[in-house]
Amino acid sequence: MSFLSVVKAADLSALKGSGLVGLAPTPMKKEEHDAPMTSGIPGFVAQLKDSKDFNTDFDSVFSIYLSNDEAVKGNIIFGGANLDKYAKKGLKDDDIHWFAQSSNNAYWASDLAKSSFGKKVLNQKPQQVIFDNGMSFAMAPQKAFIQFAKSLFKEHGILCQPSQPLWSCSECTAEKMKKLPNLKFDILTDKSGKTKTVEMPPSSYLRLDENYNDVAWLLLTPWEFQGIGGKKGEEYWVLGAQFLQ
Repeated sequence: MSFLSVVKAADLSALKGSGLVGLAPTPMKKEEHDAPMTSGIPGFVAQLKDSKDFNTDFDSVFSIYLSNDEAVKGNIIFGGANLDKYAKKGLKDDDIHWFAQSSNNAYWASDLAKSSFGKKVLNQKPQQVIFDNGMSFAMAPQKAFIQFAKSLFKEHGILCQPSQPLWSCSECTAEKMKKLPNLKFDILTDKSGKTKTVEMPPSSYLRLDENYNDVAWLLLTPWEFQGIGGKKGEEYWVLGAQFLQ
């Protein structure tokens, strides 16, 4: 089994990060298997699936623990999960919810039946959601983001505008945040159309600025999908570490 650990990547000088390469569910290509030195090395997950020990000596699962405490390190486990050590106290295997992989194998992505904010439905057509533990914020399809921002202003009196490094929101107080609804995502669990609702609380999409009164930063930014593996017109949410925690 091969691991590739990134220290510095060419042509990605603006991306400050490190870690393992190839954890996406992208299947191994024939040319990668036959001639990796000339065609490229397949990703880690692709190598797992190609291993003769796949589903024999280890479970086809890897799990990531993300900590909210800077003094507590995160962890990644290949071959399963340690719920006793890393999950909320009392949770068992039955509490784990599994979602079907979408047609885009370039990411860990699932099909989204509905996204909503309070009573406001944010999507006009089926969307996909990408789970990305390497991001510290979230990204929303541009049309859905506009509906979300309008609802924040019209129904809750919080005005959000483009700023740097993120969108800034005025007239946002701790009292208003207590009354904000969760962002909800109805994600398909299987091909039958059955869904499971997962939620993002206000503290995960909006953060008060400690230095200014009634000002907050929106941990959500609009985008139009320009990644790999998708098709023109598809809409994707990207849920980062603040959601996965």
